[in-house]
Amino acid sequence: MARLKTVLLTLAIFIFPGALFVAAEEHRPKLVVTPGNLNFFACAIEGQPIEVPEPKRLQIRGIFNDNPFERVLPEVDSLKWYATPDQGWIKIEPDFGRTPGEAMVEVDPSGLEVGEHRGTIRFDTPGQRKPRMVQIKFRIQPAAAATFTLDPASIGFSAEVFSNVTLIDSVRLGVVGADHLDFTASNSQSWLKVVPSQATAPITVLLLASIDSLPAGSYYDTVVFKAPISDGDSDVHDADDDDEGGENDGGEHCGTGEITAFLPVTLTLSPEGQPPFLVVSPGRLGFAAVFDGPNPQPQNLSVSTSGNIDIPWMATGSQSWLHVEPASGTAGAVPGQTQVTVDITGLNPGLYSDTIIFAWPREGAFRTKIPVFLQVFPPSELSDSVAIGDAVVDLTEPDFNRFSVPIFASNTQAVRAIALPLHFEDGQTTLDSVTFSGGRVEFADLKLFLRLSTPGDFLVLVGFVVAPALPPGEGNIAYLHFTTVGVPPQFADTLIIDSTSVPNATGSQEMPQTLSVSYIVISGGNPLVLNPAFKKGTVVLRNSEIPTSADDGDGNRPLKFGLNQNYPNPFNPQTTIVFSLPKSSQVKLEVFDLLGRSVVTLKEGSMTAGRHTLIWNGRDRTGRTVSSGIYLYRLKAGIFVETKKMLFLK
Repeated sequence: MARLKTVLLTLAIFIFPGALFVAAEEHRPKLVVTPGNLNFFACAIEGQPIEVPEPKRLQIRGIFNDNPFERVLPEVDSLKWYATPDQGWIKIEPDFGRTPGEAMVEVDPSGLEVGEHRGTIRFDTPGQRKPRMVQIKFRIQPAAAATFTLDPASIGFSAEVFSNVTLIDSVRLGVVGADHLDFTASNSQSWLKVVPSQATAPITVLLLASIDSLPAGSYYDTVVFKAPISDGDSDVHDADDDDEGGENDGGEHCGTGEITAFLPVTLTLSPEGQPPFLVVSPGRLGFAAVFDGPNPQPQNLSVSTSGNIDIPWMATGSQSWLHVEPASGTAGAVPGQTQVTVDITGLNPGLYSDTIIFAWPREGAFRTKIPVFLQVFPPSELSDSVAIGDAVVDLTEPDFNRFSVPIFASNTQAVRAIALPLHFEDGQTTLDSVTFSGGRVEFADLKLFLRLSTPGDFLVLVGFVVAPALPPGEGNIAYLHFTTVGVPPQFADTLIIDSTSVPNATGSQEMPQTLSVSYIVISGGNPLVLNPAFKKGTVVLRNSEIPTSADDGDGNRPLKFGLNQNYPNPFNPQTTIVFSLPKSSQVKLEVFDLLGRSVVTLKEGSMTAGRHTLIWNGRDRTGRTVSSGIYLYRLKAGIFVETKKMLFLK
């Protein structure tokens, strides 16, 4: 019997080699990649970069073929694989690995035209003669072309107080890309009315400014024109999308949503008999960028005059990163535009500020000051987080009581909504408004700024109801615009903008008692709430011309000596150091390098009890900017001595 088996085996080896080879092939492990094709879709909106579609996932595993006896062998672990796209706009991460595993595929629309683009990703594994191919299709469809036009692009009213009249102006609301559009108009300030507030464009719209009982000053509002758009039946379907193991992108289209137009309106009321002056709006600007990333988008300032004569003007700033174009012109009753840009080249992460001064080149003429804030956020690996920017406001500048801070957000998943409750406690400071232009959520179809029931509590809400979800990424989403009336003369004030302890104003017992920042994402077809990491914003309100401490007799004086950690840290160009004295003391606050050499003495002499704030501008005692690195700052007050570290990034 044994000899018979040997003979049969020999015959099988020499007579049926093909059969053995086939059997070997049947048992050779092979790579399986699912789905077998991926379809991406994006809308092309004229004048805007094409939005990057959400990445898609591939599952990668290894299996054995069924053998001739219909027995299924286990899956193969640790089978090596390599992925190679044949088009530069196709990205896969990772592009190699072992089974079982997965990879994310995304497409880059940069440089691609409207239309359909196809490519493949080739998957190879050692020992497999035929590679696995995943077909990629990327369809870019033009969005609805209809848009509003505004003539003029902004409206400026000016008058003297106590005139008890209604000012009237008009704007031509036109339409490009369609015969007509049904629109609604809305604004937030009670002194401004829009007539009609609902009609069909093209049309001339009247704006009525009622100045009765308003005090002298400048007032701002924005009229928002909105119109729904639709291209009818949008059930787009390609026959070749139905391949087995593939994805179907039917129904994706760009034809529904909403188009908007924004009309800035300025009202300037001057005291009776006052000479004309320049009117510049908005009254402050905020920019945000990521270190070593692209420059922020430019922003515009509207320049006009409060009277009936033309005024020549010149605009200047002190920092090299700030540019105004044009830097001079002539202001009249009809507002003109000047563009403000910032260049972050060579700037390290930190907070920067400057003031644009609009001057009438005439001796003794009034100057208009526009504060500008720039926040450069440090680079970081993408994570779910929201950060509020910082600011340092010097109240010795008469017009520096207005300041702006950015909201910076990063998300690893496509976000359908962002809820950001805000809380701060300062009876001297108010949150005037929130703007979204130039940020990642500018084209969201739901943007709300709500004042909650408790003073100092607000809610910023952004939603993508009809518009595509906010894709994974990071960048600025909004600006918070504040006004402060100052701080008591004996104190320096620090304002903390928080999102972790905002009371719930709904009154519902089923809701949490406090609100926190949250993302809404879609997982498995169902909404899912995520709570990203949150960084509070810190605003230092200081007045360098008045003492920043409490007198010995003040009941609010500190109970013990203390030296706080500087902020921001790391910093450039300046940082704030706060320390506390329970009683009057001889004080010396000094900065050292790591070798123990004195760099600069920030304060030396007698100081009263209280909480003190000092600013170090990163310069040594000769006025030269120090090198990047770690520095020590030491406080000596009587027998109290404490030292802390800080990092200067140049």
